Amino acid sequence: MNPTQSNNTDLAAISAYGTARSTVKGAPLSPDELRKIDAYWRTSLYLCLGMLYLKDNPLLREPLKLEHTKPRLLGHWGS
Repeated sequence: MNPTQSNNTDLAAISAYGTARSTVKGAPLSPDELRKIDAYWRTSLYLCLGMLYLKDNPLLREPLKLEHTKPRLLGHWGS
């Protein structure tokens, strides 16, 4: 094999348009692990958005009202 062929083979192996391949055997996550990851993701997003937009009632113990939200966010970190 000459160096040009080797280089083309290496490029084909890392190309975004090359043959799809996976190094993971079987299912990457069990259904229970997938459920837990999804719950963690949704919880973390809720906490992030709550810190950005809510000033009261973060656990929604009463129906969400306009007075529970912060005024329009301007600038960086509320400045």
